[in-house]
Amino acid sequence: MAARAPRPKIEPKAESRFARLLAEANEKTAKVEPYVFDGVEPPIEVLPPSTVEDVLEVGFIMENLEDLDAPRIRRIFGLFFGARFDEAWEVLRDKPAELLILLLEDITNHFNGSGDVPGGS
Repeated sequence: MAARAPRPKIEPKAESRFARLLAEANEKTAKVEPYVFDGVEPPIEVLPPSTVEDVLEVGFIMENLEDLDAPRIRRIFGLFFGARFDEAWEVLRDKPAELLILLLEDITNHFNGSGDVPGGS
């Protein structure tokens, strides 16, 4: 019986640049301190939008606050509150309109301290 040829050594592929950047982005996203909306029980932990599409949309809305209409207001709060939007909206819907602006400012000020919301000052 002939000697078996050694198997070629398989080297692990080097991590791609994209994979490294993605890991770095995920690590930074995980470090964001949530904004706590305590208008409901249990409170909602709000994180800044983190997908490319959502970040660009928030940035567009924040840069065009003079054109803030009802659909955009609902959309930006939807981006912040995510799956618990309906619960938060139920609490907010019959409150003074000024509360929406104050809450939006409070949320963005919370994240602007860490530079996590685009379009803020």
